[in-house]
Amino acid sequence: MSKIKLGINNCFAIKRWPEPEAWVDIVANKLELNIVQFSLDLIDLNIDKSTMFKICNKINDVSAKNNLNIQSCFTGLGEYSHNLLLDPDEDIRAYSVKWYEKAIEFASMLNCEAVGGFMGAMSMKDFIDPFRKNLLIKSLISNIKYLSYVAKSKGLKYLLWEPMPVDREILSNIDDTIKLYKEINEVSDIPIYINLDVGHMCSYNNSEYDRNPYNWIKKLGSYSPIIHIQQCDGKSDSHLPFIKENNKKGIIMPQLVIEAINASGADEVILMLEIIHPFEYKESDVLDELKESVEYWKMYI
Repeated sequence: MSKIKLGINNCFAIKRWPEPEAWVDIVANKLELNIVQFSLDLIDLNIDKSTMFKICNKINDVSAKNNLNIQSCFTGLGEYSHNLLLDPDEDIRAYSVKWYEKAIEFASMLNCEAVGGFMGAMSMKDFIDPFRKNLLIKSLISNIKYLSYVAKSKGLKYLLWEPMPVDREILSNIDDTIKLYKEINEVSDIPIYINLDVGHMCSYNNSEYDRNPYNWIKKLGSYSPIIHIQQCDGKSDSHLPFIKENNKKGIIMPQLVIEAINASGADEVILMLEIIHPFEYKESDVLDELKESVEYWKMYI
């Protein structure tokens, strides 16, 4: 039996509750959780160092007072809008490496175990060109190897790499993910673990087998210390809350997730709620639906 814990990515706080005392209070007191994954959408990594220290000190202080563990940092919608380490332009790829170095530094200042997320997406032109595709994958592996060295030097235990719904984002099917996982971990200074998301198995090019989130968990659960959970229909990456209305139509069922984790042979997994409401959504409804989602999963964990 795998040890399973419940946590939440604090992406729900973006633009609504950016103050550390606000989102910490929501997680620790309103949702009664003690594990959080920090969304990098909540921080501008280009701010000056003195401001960064001030913010990190405040986050650490408020979290400690509320017994909240900031387990890891993770990319959000902001960086997902860019091509990052797979950009067609080598100078932009180099800039993206620097961005990730800043993310590593920030995560270390929050005493996190890890940082990671979305690594990059190829352009359509590069993806259909075998030479360019191979070149970019080699570049990606080289850059992640370098980032693993940086992360180790900053005291992080591992990096996280998230499989995504689009083929050009590379890790969109099970076999390719396992292959690249093994390849990168042969050269990395610290482990590069997978961060599965149960709503990302919706690539239109995938087989029915690869579009089944439970197959991913069974095959990759032992490589994935964190699994993002969201309610979805299997056709789009919706990041819906686990409210009664959505659960009637959604394909993500706690019993099946837990069964798949146990079948994977994983020792320990954190199920991290990653729920993204529209910015126009009423704040009180956001909180109500987050609370209902947590209560729903606590019935099974």
